[in-house]
Amino acid sequence: MTAESKWYEEVAPGVRRIAMPIADFTWLDIDLDQAQGDLNPWVPDRNAAELMRGRFTECGRLRVAEATLIRVEVPEELTDDQRPIQLSILLSPNQLVIARRGPMESLQEFTTDIVNHGTKLTPLIVTCELLDDLLDLVRRPIARTAERLREFEDQVAEPELLATNEQEIGEIRRSILQIERQLDPLQTLLKRLLVDASTTYHTKEVAALRELSERADWFQRRTQHQLDHARILTDQIHMQTMDDMSTSMYRLSIIATIFLPLSFITGLLGINVGGIPGSQEHHAFWVVCGGLLVVAVVTFIGVSRAINKRGNPR
Repeated sequence: MTAESKWYEEVAPGVRRIAMPIADFTWLDIDLDQAQGDLNPWVPDRNAAELMRGRFTECGRLRVAEATLIRVEVPEELTDDQRPIQLSILLSPNQLVIARRGPMESLQEFTTDIVNHGTKLTPLIVTCELLDDLLDLVRRPIARTAERLREFEDQVAEPELLATNEQEIGEIRRSILQIERQLDPLQTLLKRLLVDASTTYHTKEVAALRELSERADWFQRRTQHQLDHARILTDQIHMQTMDDMSTSMYRLSIIATIFLPLSFITGLLGINVGGIPGSQEHHAFWVVCGGLLVVAVVTFIGVSRAINKRGNPR
């Protein structure tokens, strides 16, 4: 090993053995994008090797012989470089095998910090640290969503942006739901691990796992708060939309109220039958026009009073 790579030993293409100064277990890191062949040389259980090598689309915890297989996925929407992360962790008292796909550039820094920790570590403690590092990937989109909600709340009252606001709040809600869908199986995984650890692991390991589970719960509460905030903003947009529709319908009703009686009268006088009063009188046209003007004025006065009453309910 060189000075730059003293924290690991390359044992095969894409397979590294982590050098732990203070450790009673074997730690293997496998980059599945570079590793060749199956994982049987590094994973004793054939079923576990197949599961770690194969692709998956959900978080979960499986019991494999005397070990525990943890599978975690972070979709590309929650990573900085738009590539998904798939992580399989085979956890046993004497061995830790990590098989990964996707962008894990921070793993070297993370592993170096763990190696230089200076205290005795266990496979479960290292697993908690690694899962905590993955939770940081979820923290960033949560913070970005919170900033988007604050900016959106400042412009939601602008009527000219109503159509744009509806589209944007829909995108924000989809982002929140995506984060929530990612957190839910991870929370379940951590709680199941906590139940297992409470009877088989030491107090320090259980405490580390409990802190990690509480952090995931806190993220879940934040997403729920953001989802409630988005719902309130959505309701506000809908209220604005309904208010605009109500105003438009009110204006249309005013126009209809004015022209309805005039249309009725002109239609009545336009029927082609005998007996219409004043049909032979030269001044009848102006009399009818005067009557229509009176009707229009009376209607206008009535509508104006209705508008004033609506604007001043007291």
